[in-house]
Amino acid sequence: MSHFSVFPLVLTAAMMTAAPAPAGKPDLVRADRFVELRTGERLFVREVRRAGAAPEANSAVLLIHGARVPGVASFDLPVAGGSLAADLAADGHLVYVLDVRGYGASSRPAAMNSPPDKSAPLMRTEDVVADISAAVGAIAKWSDVSRVSLVGWATGGHWAGAYASRFPQTVDRLILYNTLHGGSDQHPTLGTGSPFENPDRPGTFNVHAFGGYRLNTRPSLFTAWDDSIPVADKAQWRDPAVDAAYGDA
Repeated sequence: MSHFSVFPLVLTAAMMTAAPAPAGKPDLVRADRFVELRTGERLFVREVRRAGAAPEANSAVLLIHGARVPGVASFDLPVAGGSLAADLAADGHLVYVLDVRGYGASSRPAAMNSPPDKSAPLMRTEDVVADISAAVGAIAKWSDVSRVSLVGWATGGHWAGAYASRFPQTVDRLILYNTLHGGSDQHPTLGTGSPFENPDRPGTFNVHAFGGYRLNTRPSLFTAWDDSIPVADKAQWRDPAVDAAYGDA
């Protein structure tokens, strides 16, 4: 299926749990799996599905996180209203949550053993496309499906779109959420004059300031989110339980 040199060897589930659902909602089963790559690295994939229910044909959905927060924190928080994965699984989908290499429980690239300013940029689009390809191949075996739907959040949407453009025969549906398109150099966060611009070479990325990768702290996860809520008391718009679970994850 893939033209990349990274191919998966599928492992069995590392851990399986069944969670009782609230009244009126189906019970869900979660299985944490790993996909072994020829490089010796591995990908973490969480499966979320309805207990005992046979899936519909091509009902598998792969959720792809963005550039800062790994899969479980993005899509499967253990609080009410905090899990898109659970919502989709309750509707009958086989849901899979991926950690790209360098995120969450997946392997860290060897270059991350060096400080960011000593590292080349990590996990470029082609690298993530290879990870998605490995995950889709594993899901096809686990779930006996021929196509998988992709949901990409933010930068994950760029990655999902890049994969779908190369392997459309493996994709059932492509959903891009909060993904930039029709980019402009006037974008206030990413464009000209933003912290990402190299002051010595306007219009280029300031790689010397950011290095090859970035480690995000708990407080850094909330800066942009807080700024987007136009009231002083963020709890008016954001459930404190979701807030706490997001930081803990």
